[in-house]
Amino acid sequence: MPIPLADASDMFVVHTMFRREFGSMPGLVRGVAAGDARRVELVAGHVALINGVLHQHHAGEDAHVWPRLLERVPEKLKALVAVMEEQHEAIHKGARRLDDALEVWRATASAEARPPRSSSAAETG
Repeated sequence: MPIPLADASDMFVVHTMFRREFGSMPGLVRGVAAGDARRVELVAGHVALINGVLHQHHAGEDAHVWPRLLERVPEKLKALVAVMEEQHEAIHKGARRLDDALEVWRATASAEARPPRSSSAAETG
């Protein structure tokens, strides 16, 4: 009996949201005046929320998507799945760097401590 195809249309919606939100973050962060701790907390809170959702989303993909893809794809596509997993890991590392950068920015509210654009998880994948 063939395995039914999965409906992955919701992945498009979620990934579109991540691209939009991570794409807007550099401008939001640059728009915070140095020393404005209240605004830093507001913007950093939003960035941390989206980054946290990304962590959870990736945990779900790691547990449910990649293993099933490897079970089901033809042998000739397994290398492509490996590339996708490598990209996934690079995004995960970027998300961790963003977590670290947000912690410093929240503590100091300085312009120098703003998360660098390269810390964005979206920029690494």
